[in-house]
Amino acid sequence: MKLVSVKCPSCGASVEVDAYDKSFYCKYCGVSTVIEKDHLNTNYWDKYVEKAEMYIDKFQDYKKAKSEYESVVRNDPGDPRGLQGLLRCATRDLTEKLYIEVEDDSPIWLPGMEARVKKLFDDYKAQEKKPDALAFAQSVFDNYIQTNKDEYEELLTRFPEEKVEEYEKYDTTIKAENKIISAEKLKEIIDLMQKIIIKYKKIDAAQAKKNEVFDYDEKESPFADNGSKLTFRINFHDNTESDINDYDQFMKIYEERLSEIKYLWVKFTFNYSIVTPEPHRDTKYVYESIDLSIYEDKIKIETDIKQEDHKLDYLYNKIREIILTAPEKYDDIIKKRTFIMTKVGLSYGLVPSTILCLLSCASETIRLVYMTSFVLFPIATILLGFAIGVTISFFIMNKLYQTLIPEKKYVGYDKKYGSVYADNVDDYINSSEILIGNNVMNQSKRDKIKEMLEKSNKLLLIEFAVVLVISVIIIGLGLSE
Repeated sequence: MKLVSVKCPSCGASVEVDAYDKSFYCKYCGVSTVIEKDHLNTNYWDKYVEKAEMYIDKFQDYKKAKSEYESVVRNDPGDPRGLQGLLRCATRDLTEKLYIEVEDDSPIWLPGMEARVKKLFDDYKAQEKKPDALAFAQSVFDNYIQTNKDEYEELLTRFPEEKVEEYEKYDTTIKAENKIISAEKLKEIIDLMQKIIIKYKKIDAAQAKKNEVFDYDEKESPFADNGSKLTFRINFHDNTESDINDYDQFMKIYEERLSEIKYLWVKFTFNYSIVTPEPHRDTKYVYESIDLSIYEDKIKIETDIKQEDHKLDYLYNKIREIILTAPEKYDDIIKKRTFIMTKVGLSYGLVPSTILCLLSCASETIRLVYMTSFVLFPIATILLGFAIGVTISFFIMNKLYQTLIPEKKYVGYDKKYGSVYADNVDDYINSSEILIGNNVMNQSKRDKIKEMLEKSNKLLLIEFAVVLVISVIIIGLGLSE
């Protein structure tokens, strides 16, 4: 510290002050006075401080300012202004956050940056000899650290940690058998992969900006991206193939040509490094990946995820959830299709059969038969309705079931009927139904079958009631004669 004598303009007393002070407090009269530059015994390094302050105040160029302050620290270590300036640069005048705020996710605290800032302040305290200046700087610094911690804790409350199911190890493959996987669910998985890549690239960019004012050995990064990306390969039914490296381009093709896709391969590559600064400088490289091989009848998911790394926990669990909670392929629509086709067909056939049986009453012989037999009319109506309905139902329902039902397999030979074939249920439930390519309309077909069944249930109640009423009338006429 260099002391100079300054005259108090208020009482005229001679007061010794630090050559670097910009103001002083007169111990004789108590008046605070700003010191004019001409009154100071400046030294050679003042111009470096002034230049650094210009870089900060005028251009907000903390990188150049840091270089000037470093010159002061190297050549005049007793001048606390150099260390104070480095502290300004490291915190961008106390505006730099000690955490990274991530959109739609919990923030990331940077312990390395906190440690570097604290070390700079400790170095400054070791050089600052003025109690008042030191006390003021201490209060400002403490407030800066505490404010950052309070902000960080408040942000954490907005994103309560979700309970993630823990596994002893990640499965290398996630099996998907007897499942219906919709195109929307596939898109949900791919969208999440893209969001994760965007999220961590933003973290990388934010950390790179914070590292601008630090030397190589001081740099820190919780995630330094090394080429994380999504790549795609699409094989179409016309035997053409496309390799795509752009998410938006892929989504455009996916949505416009979904019915043409025969095979789809999606590779999610998560490649990054974790950098810790001095005094324990280290760089850890991490490579993880998830491969989706998607066909019309199966989906294969292969993972290479590090057990100790939790960045992909949510993605992994979301994929498991989508696959394991997907509806079953071999459901009641398939298991009970004979019953469903018969029921729907009967509801179609009862109306025309009832009309035909009523018209047949024009024949006196048939009418007398109906009158003398209590059950003949309803039986005749139902049997005729069944015959008509099965014919109608076959053409309508068979078209809906065409791409849904299991393939047939040979199960033996019958002397009367010849070769006998049955549903190959084993192979059917060992595969899945991915709603791309030829399967695009499968879900709408299932929905249509359910809708027809529900309508048939309601219609049959009405039809049976009508047949019963007509039967009673006919029987009543017979009894009255």
